[in-house]
Amino acid sequence: MKKNITFSMILTFVIGLSLTTVIFFKAQEWEQTRIQQTFKFSAQSRLSAFSTDMARHQEVVNSVANLFASSENVTRKEFQSFVESTLNRDLNILGLSWNPLIKHDELEKYRKKAIKDGLLGFEVTALNSNGERIKSHVQDEYIAVYYIEPYLKNKKAMGFDISSNPARNEAIIKAIETGKTVITERINLIQDSVNSFGYLMLKAVYAKETKIDTIEKRRAHFIGLSVGVFTFKDWVPPSMRDITTSGIDFLISDTTEPSDIKFLHFYSSRAHSKSLKSNLEDVGNGLYWEATIDMLGRKWTFLFTPSPKFIENNRHWQSWVFLLVGLIITYLLLFVISIKTKNLKELEKDKNILEDAVRIRTKELVESKDATDIANSELKKYKNELEIRIEEELEKNKKHTAYLVQQSRLAQMGEMLSMIAHQWRQPLGAIAAVSSDLSLKIELEMFDLKEEAGRQECKAYFSDSLKRVGEFVKSLTTTINDFKNFYKPDLTTSYVLINEPIDKALSIIKDSLRTNDIEVIEKCNCNERVNIHSNEMMQVILNILNNSQDNFRGKGIASQKISITCTDSDNNLTIEICDNGGGIPEDILPKIFNPYFSTKDTKNGTGLGLYMSKIIIEKHHKGSFIASNVDDGACFTIVLNR
Repeated sequence: MKKNITFSMILTFVIGLSLTTVIFFKAQEWEQTRIQQTFKFSAQSRLSAFSTDMARHQEVVNSVANLFASSENVTRKEFQSFVESTLNRDLNILGLSWNPLIKHDELEKYRKKAIKDGLLGFEVTALNSNGERIKSHVQDEYIAVYYIEPYLKNKKAMGFDISSNPARNEAIIKAIETGKTVITERINLIQDSVNSFGYLMLKAVYAKETKIDTIEKRRAHFIGLSVGVFTFKDWVPPSMRDITTSGIDFLISDTTEPSDIKFLHFYSSRAHSKSLKSNLEDVGNGLYWEATIDMLGRKWTFLFTPSPKFIENNRHWQSWVFLLVGLIITYLLLFVISIKTKNLKELEKDKNILEDAVRIRTKELVESKDATDIANSELKKYKNELEIRIEEELEKNKKHTAYLVQQSRLAQMGEMLSMIAHQWRQPLGAIAAVSSDLSLKIELEMFDLKEEAGRQECKAYFSDSLKRVGEFVKSLTTTINDFKNFYKPDLTTSYVLINEPIDKALSIIKDSLRTNDIEVIEKCNCNERVNIHSNEMMQVILNILNNSQDNFRGKGIASQKISITCTDSDNNLTIEICDNGGGIPEDILPKIFNPYFSTKDTKNGTGLGLYMSKIIIEKHHKGSFIASNVDDGACFTIVLNR
């Protein structure tokens, strides 16, 4: 028996160790293959991102070329508006420019136009043999930077004749003669303060409605270049913004050029930039992937190498896990064999202990469930009571708000009656004067009714007097209608011009303002209709005008003015009502919208006008209503959303 157990243990150990070793080496081989495939896929994804970005940049440069090809006179402002959204979206574009072909005899015309656009001191410049920027020598033609955006970032390039640089001129000639979009060899940009390489993307523009099917015709009808400005340091990192796998270094070179100038850019994914020499050593070790693609007529080669970080991130250590698991399984099998002769009574004992524990735990869970059901029942009861109390408080708040609205209406009714009396005083006085005049002429027998001429004169005079009385009565009727509309319930909204409630409010209070020598300056030319409760909006404006009028009293201001300004935009409409009455004290400014807060005496103020106005604007119209102090007075601002 003992010999059998020993033999079984030795056999188990040998078989387990052998299988574990085989699985370990197979797993390592599989993992190495997977890392190589993942690296190649990641490198191809980066190359695809570069190609996609280059195609998008070509579309942008071509769209600028189409703009100037379709219009003979594109202004600087139109160019800025056209490229603004593109530059905001593609931050890896250093700049977009329009470089017209400028004849020498047209140079002064272009200079004057640039100065008129605000570019004082505009000159066409070039680079001398030392790479210094100087005023361009006299020549027949220039291809100078005339429009460029963003301007501040590319200000140094304004006026630069790009044809004066040999590195750029070869690509310019190719763009003109082929009509295709091309890019230059690597260049150092004059607007880039960092010593890094960049390139220009060029698209020739020809005169409108001309045939350009030959090189000679393209040269003859050429009018300028649409130019995109790019640097590798700004372009390369953003092009990988959607690539999640990190830890890949790469080298970009232009195989079209000689070896001394074919280097374009080296990108290191590491915190401390890896040297180009180290990258080439990795290539020597066989860890690389290389591809050459056509970039608008130039052959760019991309050489990718994985960093240790990439290898580490993609190594799953599965082979070592298999080794560890295999050894553990082997040990467990040996352990099982070593204890198989132990007494089964221990297992039975453990089984009984476990069953007792299960019964105790089951009993505890049943008791716990009963306690949970009781707690849930109590919680549901409290929830129902809370919902009832919330509904009661909401109903109380609704009734209180209605009470405040009614109180505000009653307070304003007193003011309205005073205004009616004020506006009726003049027409009633005029009617009384006409009546007295007619009675006096009858008593004094001012007309000779025996003669036809006297009767006609009497008839004409009485007819004219009655006509004037009718006009005065019409004025009284208009006043009543204005006040009747003010108190009419405004249950639905309607689309109206904002001038309508403003004019109605002014028609009610204008005589009172005129009596108090208050000038109203109205600047409302909003042509878009807005969906509002018209009468409620008239009530708000009338409240503000009344407060401004009361604020002037007793201050002795020589020139009392109230301005009403309306501003219309795509998303909202703004009404500003401001006065020069000295403003609102800073200590009470935060309190003026509180209910029952008033700076007037109890006879003249209830403290509800501004409170109800804020409710009307913010609750009924979903807008905003604020007050602030300006230079010499107070300003109330209403913003209504469309």
